[in-house]
Amino acid sequence: MQHLGDFKIDDYITFGVQLHRFSSGAVYAPTGNVTYTFYEDNSTTGAPTGGNLSQLNSKTGLYSARVQLTTANGFEAGKDYFVHVEATVDGVAAGELFMFRVIATPQVALIDDAITAAKFDESTAFPLK
Repeated sequence: MQHLGDFKIDDYITFGVQLHRFSSGAVYAPTGNVTYTFYEDNSTTGAPTGGNLSQLNSKTGLYSARVQLTTANGFEAGKDYFVHVEATVDGVAAGELFMFRVIATPQVALIDDAITAAKFDESTAFPLK
């Protein structure tokens, strides 16, 4: 399993696979679609979304997908996700597993505003003696 990293809500995640023939290891095209399913926090049902990977640049057996991690797509900050990619190549069903985490977005602008508001007017400060 490959860890893809930590992402924030609204980030895009890109993942892909290179398919090979089981008997020889040669690059090979799948029979049918290459599909993916997300699983949240080790759940047993697919969530929040899934679909088909697209062939990349007409290269044999090379497929990828790019998904935006929005709340509308069912993603949540503080959750871990598995991505299960599945394909049938030369009559053999195979899968690949990836993992990533959606983290909370730091509120940097709010922190900067609070620091600015807390600053005092130096012209009215008492001088040190």
